[in-house]
Amino acid sequence: MSSLFEKKSQSSFIEENIEEIDEEKIEKAPILKYQSLGTFHLENEGEKDNLSQRICSVKIFKDNLIMGTKQGQFFQLPIDDFAKFQPKIKGDSLLIDFSIDDQNLNIATCFANGKVHIFEMNQEEDKEWKKEKTFDMNHQTTAIAINPNYDGKGGLFVCGIREEKNRKFIRAKVIYQEKKLFSGQTTLYSGNGEINAISWKGDFIAWANTEEGIYVYNIKNQIPICKIPIKEDCLRPLEKYPCRMKWIENNKIIIAWANQIHELIVTETNEYNYKLVKTFPFIICGIAPYNDNYLMLTMQNLENEMEDPKIKDLFDRFEKEFKHIIEKPEPKEKRIEEEESKKNVMKDLFGEDAKKLLEEQYCPIPDMRIITKKGEIIFEESIMIRGYEFCSPLDLGLEAQPNPTEQKTRTMFFLYSPFQLLEATERNIDDQITWLMERLRYSEAFKVAQKNERQLKKYNVTRIGEVLLGSLLVSKDPMQIREAAKICPIVCADDQNLWVRWISQFFQFQQFEEICPYIPIDHPRLQEVIYEMILNNFLENDNLDLFLQTIRKWPKNIYNQKSIILIIEDKQKEINFLDERLALPLADLYLEVGQYEDALTIYLTLERPDVFEMITANNLLDSISTRISDLADLDERQTITMLVNNTEKIPIKTVVEQLETKRKLLCEYFKNLSKKDPQIVKDYQFEIIKLTNEFDPQNLIKFLKSSDYIPLEEALTYFKEHELFRESVYILKRMGNTYEALDLIFHKLKDMEKAIKFIQHEKDPHLLRKLVSYCVNEPVHFPPLLKALFDSNFRLEETIRRVPEQKVIPGLGDSLKYIIENFQRNVKLSNLATDVVRKDCGELMHSLHTRMRMGFRFNHKNSCPICNGKISQIEPFVSFFCGHTFHLACLKENIRDKPFCTVCSSRQRDN
Repeated sequence: MSSLFEKKSQSSFIEENIEEIDEEKIEKAPILKYQSLGTFHLENEGEKDNLSQRICSVKIFKDNLIMGTKQGQFFQLPIDDFAKFQPKIKGDSLLIDFSIDDQNLNIATCFANGKVHIFEMNQEEDKEWKKEKTFDMNHQTTAIAINPNYDGKGGLFVCGIREEKNRKFIRAKVIYQEKKLFSGQTTLYSGNGEINAISWKGDFIAWANTEEGIYVYNIKNQIPICKIPIKEDCLRPLEKYPCRMKWIENNKIIIAWANQIHELIVTETNEYNYKLVKTFPFIICGIAPYNDNYLMLTMQNLENEMEDPKIKDLFDRFEKEFKHIIEKPEPKEKRIEEEESKKNVMKDLFGEDAKKLLEEQYCPIPDMRIITKKGEIIFEESIMIRGYEFCSPLDLGLEAQPNPTEQKTRTMFFLYSPFQLLEATERNIDDQITWLMERLRYSEAFKVAQKNERQLKKYNVTRIGEVLLGSLLVSKDPMQIREAAKICPIVCADDQNLWVRWISQFFQFQQFEEICPYIPIDHPRLQEVIYEMILNNFLENDNLDLFLQTIRKWPKNIYNQKSIILIIEDKQKEINFLDERLALPLADLYLEVGQYEDALTIYLTLERPDVFEMITANNLLDSISTRISDLADLDERQTITMLVNNTEKIPIKTVVEQLETKRKLLCEYFKNLSKKDPQIVKDYQFEIIKLTNEFDPQNLIKFLKSSDYIPLEEALTYFKEHELFRESVYILKRMGNTYEALDLIFHKLKDMEKAIKFIQHEKDPHLLRKLVSYCVNEPVHFPPLLKALFDSNFRLEETIRRVPEQKVIPGLGDSLKYIIENFQRNVKLSNLATDVVRKDCGELMHSLHTRMRMGFRFNHKNSCPICNGKISQIEPFVSFFCGHTFHLACLKENIRDKPFCTVCSSRQRDN
């Protein structure tokens, strides 16, 4: 054979074999990607037994794929370069099964003629494997497993055989072959049914019998461990279904047979734990570990459908009609014609309904499924394998590369049928994106690219994002256009050219409103003309709300301010009224270019409460001297606060002139100024008096008391004119005119209590005589006067003498009685206090005399607190009642002036 495989992609194969794929089956993104490693074709088209040349089985050998054909040929394919296939063995009979040891050094093969060959494998190119041993089992073999630790000694392999007599089945056996002088064969099992599969790992051998179930045997101890009967709900007959055994660990095996998965764990003590994982409604053709799950190649179970005689006859006729296509493939270009003619002939022979029935229902595409270890299906997808419609479950298989190479860190899976070999690998990020892009699912592709940006090799986020943006804009769907605007910052990022390009696209679709919130104003900053174009577009389309929102959000330095001013002014003239949505941004621009008067005019015209913030922020105090009244109309409180806090820039004189017609506001202004600095309003005292009397009379006296700059003569004249007697009394008192003040209190205010307090405060006997003279004319005031004078002890006797005789004075008797009673009470209290004081003085004098008679102890340890020197009886010293003793020289003259101890202030003793 000059060329065993033809390289092609799975997508091209699908185009050749299927017209349409149901959209529902491809909605979910696939996990695996597939590549056809080749399809089988013959070098010699005249050879008759063509079916014997098909693929029988595939195994993994190091970084190579070992493929055996039904004719018995073996090929070695490097996983990193499948084009370099190498023929290794030419078989002499139909291949049944083969097995490779764990060291990947030896391979055991069994054939239909009963021969078992063991070869030493090598990876050298153009060299066949070296045959080590050959065994004749004398019966047809059905399965084989080489010793995983094969060394050419001891146990070599285990194989299943089918004993027949006169072409009739007698029994099935499992033979253990050892290297011995004679036969070295040991029968581990003998019974009915076929030995479907054998697997050997460590000390354990497992085999499957189609009638009795699964056996596990401990070859080291030469004892059987368990027998697992096949469940009743398993598909029958089991000879029609492959049994796939995979040792997950040295003591754990997973078995997929027909439509069931079994899990078995064997312990070192030959105990076992069995579990039926699940029974499925489909047939399992192959199984392999996949992360923490299982990957399966499956086929639909057609047994129930094929029981219909009409369907069975239709299927048989179909197979017979196209048997020449199956058995004798043509070259590629001719094969395409054959495939097309097959569809047409099928339609002519069986009708459109029959064609659809055969292709879609009774020739289902095989499926790849991923299940959890509990048997839950988490993913499934159909997989096209060439000639699947002519394959039985025994023809399909799945192998996994257990340890990926450094170049291929992802596990590789190999799917095979007699007609094709497929490679399956987990899709990387680029593969996922490719799949999504081919199906126009750009949004999902963009999200995947964003999430896995560092893993991208073929794609980049920006390019996928641009494709997505284009598709969203073209849709003209408002929601999709809004989504396009939302992802623009992610796609364009800091690329100024990209921003310009896509802003232009939004402009063409009249979608500035959507993209505007996302347009960058920094990093990157676009050209001024872009921002001006957008603002102008809003004005031209009368989208004034968005214009206002945008221009207030954007910094003023990203566009030409004077150009925008002209555009707004033109629009303002066009609508012919002051629209706040235009006026406010125009005012802001006026401030930016220094046109403060224009900006202030707009704010005041619109009666904007934030005009005060604008004035403060832009330091426009010099510009409001003629607008004080307008500001006051807007907010009196804020106006007063601004005027009071800025008297240097807004003189008082100017404020008085501006608020001439707003006297109440002017009163409030002066009131706040007085609180801040009374001296600053000293030239406006009389004006303040008049304003306060007019708008706040209850606080007029308070103001008079707080001010030192009141013009007394003017104020007194004003108060007399307006009969403000209380205020007049205060002014007269400050002027020293107490007689007139008392006269106003007594005659105008008629407040005797206030008059009495006034004379008590002044303590002037002449004022008292003045008040008594007033009381003579109005005797009713004598009693309260006498009581007040008694309480204050002020010239009571003199006042009583001035009470006129022979004159009836109401309440005088009660007043005199009150005075006498209280006087007597005071005398008694005074006598009691005198007695208490005398007693206390006597006790204190006795205590002092006792202390002064006490002795004073003196020793040589005493020291002077001033110089800390010892005190002796030779030199003069001074001692105090507290016990402290000083050198006389240290105290010096302090004794005469302050005869007390300098430590505790005790009085001096006489020495």
